Parts: sequence; C-alpha cells; structure tokens
Amino acid sequence: MGYWLGIVFSCLDVLCVAVFCDAFLERKTRGLRFVVGALLCGVLSYIATIFVSHISEESPITLLKFAALITVYFVFASLLYTGKFWLRLLVVVLAYAISTLLEFCVLYSLLALLHIRYDEYVANMKLYLASAAITYSLKFLLSSGIKKIHKPMVASSASIKWAPLTIGFPLISLVGISICYYLSMNGKIAAAFVLFSSGILLATNAVILILIDLTEKNNLAQEQQKTLNEQLRSQRANIDALSSAYATQRKMTHDFRHHIAALSGMLQGGETQQAQDYLAALQEQQTERALMVNTHNSAIDAVLNQKGYAAQKQHIDIQFEVNDLSPLQIELIDCTVVLGNLLDNAIEACLKLEEAKRRIEVSVLRDEAYADGDAKLYVSIINTSLPVHIEKDCIATTKLEPHLHGFGLPCAKELLRRNNAFYTMDYHDGAFQFCFEWPDVACNSCVHA
Repeated sequence: MGYWLGIVFSCLDVLCVAVFCDAFLERKTRGLRFVVGALLCGVLSYIATIFVSHISEESPITLLKFAALITVYFVFASLLYTGKFWLRLLVVVLAYAISTLLEFCVLYSLLALLHIRYDEYVANMKLYLASAAITYSLKFLLSSGIKKIHKPMVASSASIKWAPLTIGFPLISLVGISICYYLSMNGKIAAAFVLFSSGILLATNAVILILIDLTEKNNLAQEQQKTLNEQLRSQRANIDALSSAYATQRKMTHDFRHHIAALSGMLQGGETQQAQDYLAALQEQQTERALMVNTHNSAIDAVLNQKGYAAQKQHIDIQFEVNDLSPLQIELIDCTVVLGNLLDNAIEACLKLEEAKRRIEVSVLRDEAYADGDAKLYVSIINTSLPVHIEKDCIATTKLEPHLHGFGLPCAKELLRRNNAFYTMDYHDGAFQFCFEWPDVACNSCVHA
C-alpha cells in the first residue's frame, strides 16, 4: 500500500504544480494528453524520490531530493508549457518551494500541537493520512487562488532579465528549511521554531509572487506606452501627409479655372502649339501630384502614399496591389501603425543595397466574408534585403538588427497579436516577406482595451 500511496501523493504534487503553472504559463496542449503527461510526471517524480531515498537512507528530506523533483517538474513544464527558459524555471522553483514550505507548516503544526516526534507521526497512519489530506487541500486551494487572480502574460525581454535573480530566494528557502529539518530531527531546535521559520519563508515567497505580478503589469504598461507613442508618431506623419495632399488639392482646384481660361485664350488666338505645350506641362504636374495608391480609405491611403513617395525619393522601385478598402471596419489607428512600421522597415532594409536591387512589393487586399468567417484584410510586404536570420518568430539578435527592424517590428507584431491577426515572416532568395491576415471586425484600439 505504501508504494501506491506514494504514487498518489506524487501525482497530486504534480497536479498542484500544474495548477500553479497555469497562472503564469500558457499550455502547449490540453485535455487527455495533458492529464496523461501530468500522471507520467507524477510516476517519474515518485521514482526519483525512491531513488534518492536509497542513496541517502538517513532521511527522506534531502537537498538531493529537492534537486531531483525540481528537475522532474521543470521537464514537465518544458514539455507541456510555453515560455522562456528562465521564466519556466522560476515558476517551477517557486511552485515547489511554496508547496514544500506549506507542507512543513502543516507537519510542524501537528508536531508542536501534539508534542510528538517525527517518527511517531509517520508511524500513526491515521494521523499521517489526515495530515496529507489537510496539506493537499491547502495546496490546491492556494494554487487555485493564485490561478484565479493571475493570468499568464506575454513575457517581455524585461521580465526575463530579473528571473535568474529571483530564483535565488526560493532555492535559499529550500536549503534553509532543510537545515531546520535536520536540526529538529537531532533535537537541537524545537518544532515550534521550524514552524515559525517555515511560515516566514512561506510568506516571503508569497511576497515574491506579488512582486512578479506587479513587475509584469509594469512591463506591460511600459510596452503599451511605447505602442501608444509609436501610434502617435505614425498618426502625426499621416496627418501631415493628409494635410499636404489636401492643400495640394485645394491649390489644384483653385488653379483649374485659370488653366481653362488660359487654354481657351490660346486656342481662340490660333496658338495651337503653345496650347499643346501648356497642356503637356499641366499633365506632367498632375502626374507628379496624383496619388500612387487609391483604396478609397483615406487613412490607409495616407500611409501607403506617404511611404510610397518616401521610397521613390530613395530610388526604390515600389509597387502596390490594392482593392477597395472603404468597407473596412478594423481599428484603423492600429492598422496604420502596423503598415507604417513594416514599410519603414522595408525602406531601411532596401537602403542597405545598391540602387539596382532596391525593390518593394506591397499587397493590401480585403477579402469578402466566407461562409465560415468574417472578411479579412490581407497584407503582404516583400522587400529585397541583406540576409536575415529568423529564429522562433524573431529576427536573430545581431549588431545589424536595430538597423534592419528596430522597435517597429516588435510593435507591429504586438498590435497584430492583440487584434487576433495571424502573421508570418520569411527570408528567401534575397527578399524578406512579412504577411498578415487581419479579421475585418469592428473593435477599439488595443491600447485602450
């Protein structure tokens, strides 16, 4: 019975860790596959415990056991959860430390209240089972409470920097409680002192959880502020472009009557050649002032034309493929920021090449709704570029990265994720391509969500 009881307790420990991980990490898989993985991890943790107990027969609680179980739980988190290495390790170590400290609090509360030794506690099966029931009930309540008030957040680079440092305290807590356990077993300190130490360490680790939550919220607020600043910069540029286009149109309208009068006078006076030359000059001016792109959506037209003219001034061959975007319902502030950043990146990448190789192809198309979903805005931007290394949805970290993509690409990807848009990027045959599909549904700007 002891073996089966040990396996059950090990599986319950893994489930507690899983509930804790759910509060900070996104699962890779769900349903039966996840449950099977958790049960297998429970069996593996029991095997690791038995193995360690054979190595160190003096006590079932050793630092080697702590290390073995943390390793098993980390493998479990790595296989079934997403997230950065340090973040997953921090969550696992915190989960195990808090669980262990809670277990010590219950254990030494009983030892202090009943005035019994640890060997007497283990020999009393009813007391042992009652203690286990209390312990696992508290573990599940605590883990479920943390999961309820905290939801997984996208880990930013800022949150990963402090993760290795934060891991230190729960590890020190485990070392400290292990030392207290050995001293209590040798009769050098009372059970009440171990209980007090366990409670203090448990409370301190709980404070670490609160600090993690506050830090994540602060990082998220900073990223939203950066996104807002980028939106304001993009909108300012769009407003300038629209104002310039409006002023040009007003001047053209104002001059139209004068041009008609001048041409009429020339033709009436028989100055045909002069009228033809005058008309040719007007046509050239009109060509220079005409919009490169006309989607019937003023906000998107402002971005595409502004970036198109900027590319032409840099001797970049830029081509557009568009259709009627007047029915678009998506948040145009977010959309114009994404388009502006991606086109800025494309222009910057082209400038690193000789003029003959500079090329950008832009497709901005709205697909009508199908039977199984809403209409979508499809965007593809292809630009010639120096070699780009893409690893795990990110441009590989190199000294050239700030010049190739800078803050614009992370900003664009973040806005796309928040608006439930699917995106992909690729580099092939000297060209970098970024594509996305944006569901055409009305919503508010993600910055205010």
